[in-house]
Amino acid sequence: MIRSYVYRVKEQRLDKDVPFDELAQVIEKGEDRIWLDFEDKLEDEEVDLLSGAFGLHALAIEDCIMVNTRAKVEAYDGYIFVVLHAARKDLKIVDIEQVELDIFLGKQFLISVHQGSVAGITAIEERLQRNPHQLLGQGTDRFFHAIYDRLVDNYFPLMDRVDDEIDEIEDCIVKDPRDNVIGRMVELRKELVSLRRVLSPLRETTQLLTRENFNNLLSENVRIYFRDVYDHIARILDLIDSYRDAVSTAFETYHFMISNRTNDIMRTLTTITTIMLPLTVITGVYGMNFKFMPELEHPFGYLGVLAFMAVLSLGMLAYFRRQHWL
Repeated sequence: MIRSYVYRVKEQRLDKDVPFDELAQVIEKGEDRIWLDFEDKLEDEEVDLLSGAFGLHALAIEDCIMVNTRAKVEAYDGYIFVVLHAARKDLKIVDIEQVELDIFLGKQFLISVHQGSVAGITAIEERLQRNPHQLLGQGTDRFFHAIYDRLVDNYFPLMDRVDDEIDEIEDCIVKDPRDNVIGRMVELRKELVSLRRVLSPLRETTQLLTRENFNNLLSENVRIYFRDVYDHIARILDLIDSYRDAVSTAFETYHFMISNRTNDIMRTLTTITTIMLPLTVITGVYGMNFKFMPELEHPFGYLGVLAFMAVLSLGMLAYFRRQHWL
């Protein structure tokens, strides 16, 4: 899927689905502003357009084709190349999917390349169609900030879901700790580690965007807005750290609950064994089959032994309770 928009500066009009050959003419005139968005892998025709009409460097285009690039900002002659990582549209807790978003920013153009849907791109497109003057009309750097800010803010709903997942895990641990809780905690901790590994370099990239103007590609006003984005990323990283601590605490609580449960079971089994021990001795004595055992021929001998065994068992139970062993 390809999105192709041209903002006509003089007419203050937004044109959609502009063909490639016309985009080259727009670049030559140097008046209007372009947004190109590629949602799939770049084809040969698209690579030729980027390297020819837009003059993008072959190494930067190669980074777009070969994904899994670390977040970064690279300055070229007349444009910058930015690598971001965004959550996909279908946000999940377990197996959080992230997609690489590559952006070329020049005075006249913003080109975004990603393989698969990105949460926020559709919303930005709708905003652009409603009010193009507020985005591309203010400059490609302002439009770049709008995309960047939206991608970062889309992590907050994910953080809310992580918070809810941790609450559910803690409730399960307290009410009924089972083995599947361990699996959920392990997966969640892995995803949090993955998120932090992605967002840490993004914080460095954002900090660079707050300081450098890259040959006036970023205005002072836009760089001030990027400070707010930097604060958002720092807040998300703080949340990730607190959630990791919460998961670690949940692990400790789980092992504590399992240990208590095991102790309860062992205490019950020990109580039963302790009570059965003297009863076993009594039944063993009267099971030796000696000929001369007066109690064996007593008319109430059988009932007497049973009564003695019952009284002994109840007495031991009462003693255990007084000692708070039960």
